[in-house]
Amino acid sequence: MKKFIAFILVLFFSQNIFAQEDYSIQGSISLDNYYYGEQDEQYVPEANIDLITKLYLGDWQIVSNLQARYNNLELEQGAFTEEEDYRPYVSIEEFYVNTYWQDLDFNLGIRKINWGITDRFNPIDIINPVDLTDIINERKIGIPVFALTYWPPDWQIELVVAPYFMASRLPPANSYFYYGPDLSVEQELPEFIWQNVQAGLLINWQYQSLSLTSMAYYGYDHLPFVEVLMVNPLEFAIVYNYEKMTAFGGGFEYAINKLILRGEGAYYIYPDLEQQDYGQYVVGFDYNFGQITQSYNLYLTAQYIAESPQREDPDWIRHLFTEAVSLKIIYGNEFTEFSFEEIWVLPGDGLVLIPSLTHSWQNNITISAEYDYFLGKEDTYWHFNEQNNRLIFSLKYSF
Repeated sequence: MKKFIAFILVLFFSQNIFAQEDYSIQGSISLDNYYYGEQDEQYVPEANIDLITKLYLGDWQIVSNLQARYNNLELEQGAFTEEEDYRPYVSIEEFYVNTYWQDLDFNLGIRKINWGITDRFNPIDIINPVDLTDIINERKIGIPVFALTYWPPDWQIELVVAPYFMASRLPPANSYFYYGPDLSVEQELPEFIWQNVQAGLLINWQYQSLSLTSMAYYGYDHLPFVEVLMVNPLEFAIVYNYEKMTAFGGGFEYAINKLILRGEGAYYIYPDLEQQDYGQYVVGFDYNFGQITQSYNLYLTAQYIAESPQREDPDWIRHLFTEAVSLKIIYGNEFTEFSFEEIWVLPGDGLVLIPSLTHSWQNNITISAEYDYFLGKEDTYWHFNEQNNRLIFSLKYSF
């Protein structure tokens, strides 16, 4: 970490070493203000820094993305690691080298691999773990990978190998989105050995307005299976177990004028568990209405997500959306945007509403306001989250 920070400082303060075209620096600084009307700590200000650097050395490119976050939300005892709660947080989101050899694209380092086709719900996008400490604004976590992509005409063939397993980051005990007993949490992580190396293969074919994708994955599930163990007669603990998983899936995208049809799905197989295999699929469309008034455009996205077979999950972690419908409307231009998203968790278990308004000045200063509203049936995760209804004001400077 110290070497990485030193590398960033060199780029900032020794810019005369390289010609201007040999590197680029961009990023953002933001202040986000959260207001939780029903929590003990109602006002939570949060500062975020996102820094992306690119260094060009002939045919090679070195890319880094450093993020830092700080807020004033102190958790009670019970959060299982300092780095996974809401206190000061620094992470290397991406740091990799990249080069091209004719039709081959080579990447080595910490990366985020994007395999999803649909919006918000992506059954085939399973290479990276996800930060779920905030279930509305989930973030993909960069992991060490070797990625080789072959680009013949109209095709993309990508092989990704991840030697080191990293788990998805779940809400720590006593945080606002944690849904479970107030117990200590332990993780049983796979060993760092060759037998536990994870690998994925994606094949995409493009023909005019039609795109077809298939994928295969062998490795571990980044989400845990949960059990409660008795440590002694007076003490219990929650244990997160991570299981081997094989997945197969695919998807499509087809454009018809202003309409884009999308879909993707995958089937997950757990060889060491009985009756846990299941499939998940998403189908939907995007429709661009075009210019409605003056320079303002209207855009609509609709999706349906389902699992087969549907499985009950009392620990909420895995089968959170066994069946749901989402709808998002975006109205705006290059400076001002209003969006309204709603997610219905069927059959009437929950509802999430997310209206937001954003305005930018000259593409580098942005202010935004968002409201996250939860409503749920009794004894569901969505009913629990009614205490997390919140208003968010943000000020962001991009450079």
